Amino acid sequence: MDAARTAAQDAARQSVSDLVLETSGVGTFVLHLPSQELVVDDRLLELVGVDRADFTGRGGDLLARLDEDEAAAATTALTRAVVTAGTWSDEYSISGRDGVRRRVAVRGRSVVGHDGDGNGGTVTAVVGVVEGRESGPAAVGALGAPETQAESARTIQILETMSAAFYSLDPDWRFTYVNGPAETLIGCTRQEAVGQVVWDLFPQARGTVIEATYRDALTTGEPAVFEAYYPQPLDAWFEIRVWPRAEGLSVFFLDITARRAAQEAAERSTRRLAALGETALALADAEDIGDVVTVMTRRGLAALDAQGSSIAVPDPADPAYLLSYITDNLVEDTRADFARLPVDAQLSVAVTARTGQRMLLGDQAACEAFSPHVVAANVVTGCQAWASLPLRADGAVIGVLTLGWREAQSFEERQLELLETYAAQCAQTLQRLAAREAERAATAQQAALVALARALGEADSEQEVVTVLTERAASLLQADGAVLCLREAGDSHVRVLTTADAYDQRIRDRLRRLPVDFDLPAVRTAVTGVPFFHTDRAESLAAIPGAARSYAAGGVEASAAVPLHARGHLLGCLSVTYPHPHPWPQSDRDLLAACATLVAQTLERIGARDAEREAGAEVARFSETLQRSLLSGPTAPADLQVAVRYVPAASQVQVGGDWYDAFVTSEGTTSLVIGDVTGHDRHAAAAMAQFRNLLRGIGYALGHPPATILSVLDQAAHDLGVAEMATVVLAQVHPSPPQQAAGLRTLHWSNAGHLPPLLLAPDGTTCYLDTAPDLLMGLDPATSRTDHELLLAPGSTVLFFTDGLVERRGAWLQDGLDWLARAAADVAHLPPEQICDALLAQVGDRVEDDVALLVLRTDAEESERPR
Repeated sequence: MDAARTAAQDAARQSVSDLVLETSGVGTFVLHLPSQELVVDDRLLELVGVDRADFTGRGGDLLARLDEDEAAAATTALTRAVVTAGTWSDEYSISGRDGVRRRVAVRGRSVVGHDGDGNGGTVTAVVGVVEGRESGPAAVGALGAPETQAESARTIQILETMSAAFYSLDPDWRFTYVNGPAETLIGCTRQEAVGQVVWDLFPQARGTVIEATYRDALTTGEPAVFEAYYPQPLDAWFEIRVWPRAEGLSVFFLDITARRAAQEAAERSTRRLAALGETALALADAEDIGDVVTVMTRRGLAALDAQGSSIAVPDPADPAYLLSYITDNLVEDTRADFARLPVDAQLSVAVTARTGQRMLLGDQAACEAFSPHVVAANVVTGCQAWASLPLRADGAVIGVLTLGWREAQSFEERQLELLETYAAQCAQTLQRLAAREAERAATAQQAALVALARALGEADSEQEVVTVLTERAASLLQADGAVLCLREAGDSHVRVLTTADAYDQRIRDRLRRLPVDFDLPAVRTAVTGVPFFHTDRAESLAAIPGAARSYAAGGVEASAAVPLHARGHLLGCLSVTYPHPHPWPQSDRDLLAACATLVAQTLERIGARDAEREAGAEVARFSETLQRSLLSGPTAPADLQVAVRYVPAASQVQVGGDWYDAFVTSEGTTSLVIGDVTGHDRHAAAAMAQFRNLLRGIGYALGHPPATILSVLDQAAHDLGVAEMATVVLAQVHPSPPQQAAGLRTLHWSNAGHLPPLLLAPDGTTCYLDTAPDLLMGLDPATSRTDHELLLAPGSTVLFFTDGLVERRGAWLQDGLDWLARAAADVAHLPPEQICDALLAQVGDRVEDDVALLVLRTDAEESERPR
């Protein structure tokens, strides 16, 4: 029979005893669940008229003695008691062996069982008594129920054979009965106790829950149940049940020490699990390993009843060592002495780190048997028991959790489960922190590479490349210095460029130009293209013994070099050095290779650019001459001032597609044009010439509004096979006689995808003629185009320009437009020619694209012009 069944049967026997104390001359039964096994005594069989030989141990044997309706009622009442964990009380008419029906009273209650940890919840039995109702009142015995002499003797026999303690008190608190177990409980024989007042015999019970409960039960007539602890020599917990009766009290003691111990253990386990749950939540917020140790100090130690702990992880700088992060509750000396440990140390943490095995040292003797180093740790920390558990992630040991106790530990299964749970929490946290740190490092590394690429992209010489390496690459690689070894033409020597702060000037001077057979690993890589990654100086000297002097003079310990390849050509190598040993994980090798790729691309760009600059200077002059030849000077009536400028891009040597034009039609209308053909080559220049000439001819011949002229231009360019696209603003200025008399002019314009013109009012204010632009030329000849108009006051100025004037690399277009509005307002009082010069002077040599500029001003009296 298993432990749970035994506990259920003990509880059932307890409840039977309880009911026996309330009833005399009764039969008893126990119905075990879920087996349905029914255990009854002979008295019950006698009351219901069933022979022992005929009884099968099933409830049906007794239900057969009831009529059909009462049998159904009894079954329902029993089921209800089981389902509700309640009681069962009723009377039934039962048929005896002699055929005579008798009334019997049934009283029963459900027994809720407990598991091995003291937790309850399941009904395991129903216990009860059956009493014949035809018997009248008889003698009142020790139990306070009517008894015959035989029944009284039987009750006494039951009480004497019970393992539980029982005694009865009269209303004056004197003992009237004490069974054998109760003699042990009260510490005297029944002969010594009977007749004595309980409070005189046990004065220590006065004023306690025992006295209060006894008196309350006797006064109210209500039974009571409570728990109390009895100290040494019993050292036990009891559940005390008190039943009041006319003759006093009946008191029953059930030893619940084991149950209390199980409950307390379960509660401790629950508290620890709850604490570990809180610890897990706190660990989820940890930002670094220091936060993990703080959580350990504030929560983890309490959950595990430990007095100190640490987390040890491999030292990133030297895997032969462990870095220990120790909780603050251990003395400062502990943190100082054990902050960094060799992996081969004779300590449990080091053994676990080496082997991945859990190490348990339960007491001082175990520590002494392990190693004197652990004993020394005990002296410093005050602990005598240790547990070191591996912290695993993806099958690898990423750290070690160590806990210490000042008391000896047995390391039972439940405790080990808690330790393993806590270790798993710490491992998950370390893994999360490591993953986040790796992600941060990768992000920072990627950002640093982008910054390096940008900085190298701005470098214009080999020396500037070295400067960038000094400022960015060396720190990115956490190196002491960086070296460029570049092959010279003829392959007889290499030029050595070093970062400024890494090496002494004498060393830099001595190594500035070296023959290709010079004994230095970096020179060999520059010549052969074979990379190397040396962890320390010994490895370098093993490869090239002749490098000893150079390495000693430079204080170099670890070094590496990777080749610089560009378009299949070996340019040389990039080398980095360290003043200390440095492992070369694959991530570092990949990072150095990425830096080398960027440097090689930059060096190739600089070389190609220098050659291109040298070869293209003459081409640039020729291109500008050709461009200007395509742009004729402006024409305008006497009452309008027109100034134009063209500036080629500083870096371009080809003809561009920007153009301006100003001409007067046969009807006397002044036409102003600003345009930009997409692209920057001879095709763009040819298309610009075609667009310009077509627009001149169409505008002169038709004399229509700007939108119509641009539509005809778009269709003509399409039909003539001009494949390029262009943005254009066509404006017309023609006054009506009344306007001319008042000095006013009307500006009509249409915009085909170009930047809006800028109006400078006579009072110095500025605004863009920012209408919704139509589709640019060359996309859809059938698109509709829109005319716009504006009345110009005398002295008004209008700027027409291409994007080269306002666009800058890395800046928003709107920033350029805002700049132009401010700059134009500052020079609005100048004549148009000077306005052009002043604006282009502010741009200076920062022109990144061709600039075409046309400035129109309507004449005004000298006194009316802004200053």
